[in-house]
Amino acid sequence: MKLLIVNNFRKNKVKRQKDFDDFVKAIKKSAVKDKGLIGTEIEFYVVNTIKELAYYIMDRDSEQYHNDESGRTFDRINAVLINGDCKYVPWHQTNNEIYILIKMCIQTKTPIFCTSGAMQTLVFQISIDMDPVISASNYLDMRHA
Repeated sequence: MKLLIVNNFRKNKVKRQKDFDDFVKAIKKSAVKDKGLIGTEIEFYVVNTIKELAYYIMDRDSEQYHNDESGRTFDRINAVLINGDCKYVPWHQTNNEIYILIKMCIQTKTPIFCTSGAMQTLVFQISIDMDPVISASNYLDMRHA
């Protein structure tokens, strides 16, 4: 079993990194404790930065993440766990990578566990049926990016 654990804390502050480290530690401890129930070896892939996430995400509608190798890498993942800040709204450009990852999980029926902002993004995607939303402020941000 292969688990992808994603850090969605954008600022490298000590407390936030400690929160993520505690999250990873709790997952690993739980996985080791319940290893007999799963019946297989567990591999953990920890993504500490959003830039590292590009190795796992693919979006045919995006020029930036249009890499078939990333799609094949994602296909090997059995479950995704995302921890991070809740201050990033789901439709904002800074949340694009997490948005794509969650969309991929929904489309491929990959189990996903989200906290904070990632959970907001999951709920947002389900509520709009994953159609892209362009608000006036988002549109202006994209034009000046």
